[in-house]
Parts: sequence; structure tokens; C-alpha cells
Amino acid sequence: YHLLIDLDGNILEVTPFNLPSNGVAGHNAKTIHICYTGGVDKATKSKAVDSRTPAQKTALKEAINRALKWIDQNGGNVSKIKIKGHRDFSPDKNGDGIIASWERIKECPSFDAIPEYSHMVSDYLNKKGVSTSASMEYTVRAGDTLYSIAKLYGVEVSSIMALNQMRYGNIKTGQRIRIK
Repeated sequence: YHLLIDLDGNILEVTPFNLPSNGVAGHNAKTIHICYTGGVDKATKSKAVDSRTPAQKTALKEAINRALKWIDQNGGNVSKIKIKGHRDFSPDKNGDGIIASWERIKECPSFDAIPEYSHMVSDYLNKKGVSTSASMEYTVRAGDTLYSIAKLYGVEVSSIMALNQMRYGNIKTGQRIRIK
């Protein structure tokens, strides 16, 4: 990994960003890896559980911003960056565009990194004065509701419905909807 976040939210540099690190097989040369201590049930030591402390949640955002700044300062195209969790590199075995829990080769992180941190690239670019008005789409997963998706992205249900010309709030697993 490049950065490790301990339980107190301290960000420890394990490997400099300019060097490949051991993180996701087949993706180590062109990926920055950030991990945190925890993520498993303390009793079983095997079941994935989102055990991040508030300090770790804050530090994860700081670590992502550090990585984005480094990419930007070293000639990378920040607008092309995709923030993912290890489990998001699993193969989509049934081809529905969603990495379902049964398709994951790993459970880490024990939370869904894509929607949680999807705003960070545009936030970084917006702070630099770069427009990021491009639309954003989301693939509906089992158990999602328009309310849960809206809450996740900080938008109104009515906004999602209007963007997708929905008359009713019905959605189905695998459906692609516009968020903004």
C-alpha cells in the first residue's frame, strides 16, 4: 500500500506514490493504494464490517486529497481518476454491470467506496476552478431506493426523478439512472 490509516486517523506513508505498491493484483503499477486498520468483525476476525473510526473517515478523505494533489502536480489527469475499493476490481461474472457481493473476490473495503468518495475528484477540481458539470450516472443495486441513492449523493429525490423523466419512484436492480 502507499498510505495506511491507523485507528487514530494518522496517515502513515508505506510506499511513495511514485513507486508501485502491493494492492490489487494486475493494477499495482498505475494505482494508488490507501488502506485502513480494521474492516473486520473483532470477534470472528473474518467477517467484513465497516469499523472505521470517525478519525479514520476524516483521514481517508485527507489521504485521497493528498493522492489527487500528487497526481495533479506530477502531470496526471485528475479528471480521469476513479476512486474504487479493492472489491470493485472483482470480475462482473454475470455481466450486469454491478459487482454483487457474491462476485467479490475480496470484501475490502467493508464499505462501498465508489458512492462514498465519488464526489472527491470533482470537489478537488472545483476548488481549482475547473468545471466538472458532466453528468453522473449510478447503477441501481439490490436494496436501493431513490431515497437512499439521493441521500448517498446529497441530492433530492425529485431531482433524480426529473433527470430520468420518472413519473413514479420505481427503480430496478441493474438500471442506470442519472444523478446529476
